[in-house]
Amino acid sequence: MDKITIGDPGDRSYPFRRDLFEDPCVLYHGSWSTWSSQIEATGFRQGDFPFDWECVKTVCNRNRTIGRGSFLAAFLDKQRNLFFASNFWLARAYATDGGGEIVRKAIEEAETFERICSVPAERNKLVEYLRATSQQAAISVLTDDEGLSRIRTEVKAAKHALMSLTVGGHPVVYAVAVEPNWFGDWAHYMSYLEFGMRLDLQCQHDVAPKRILAKADYPNNTDREFLPTWCRTWDDVAALGSDPPSI
Repeated sequence: MDKITIGDPGDRSYPFRRDLFEDPCVLYHGSWSTWSSQIEATGFRQGDFPFDWECVKTVCNRNRTIGRGSFLAAFLDKQRNLFFASNFWLARAYATDGGGEIVRKAIEEAETFERICSVPAERNKLVEYLRATSQQAAISVLTDDEGLSRIRTEVKAAKHALMSLTVGGHPVVYAVAVEPNWFGDWAHYMSYLEFGMRLDLQCQHDVAPKRILAKADYPNNTDREFLPTWCRTWDDVAALGSDPPSI
């Protein structure tokens, strides 16, 4: 596996070899450096996540208890799929999530929960909304100081457990050799790529460590927003050193 360290967070370049860029069977996965040892030892496996789902469930359920929705509900009690990006820069954007989208959202929702519990104005605002929407059960939770303090402690513990897994980490992007029959309609995917579309491809097969061809480390972080759809040829990649063309 080629290993490349990119110290400049503003570096927009494609870091790997030309043959990887031009190979349609090389896809990308954005991750977090604290997961790297596990990924490089065992590869990418279906449903294998390096955090405790109970922490995510706690944050989700406690937010629902006080009448708030939760983004996390979409991931609980469902098949947890493995995805790869067709575009290096899309994978790089995912890598900035600080441990992954689920971990990031769980931490954000936990912090919102804690703020509502500790700031009277925030709590009163939510209670007013719940009264207007006749959510008496949630109002009962929010107006029970002792009970709210107890579940706040649970949410805080779940948040810290997730945060501890990501401390000191940084974005990582892997280039991975895949097989077309690991996905759904590969020809359909490829037809989209011809138009420069960014895709998340659901992989239906475990990926062995030997399939990981290259790794880009961004120890000083990187730009989440730079996702060039127009990079379809190696000449396009070379043009990243200047301003991207208007499209």
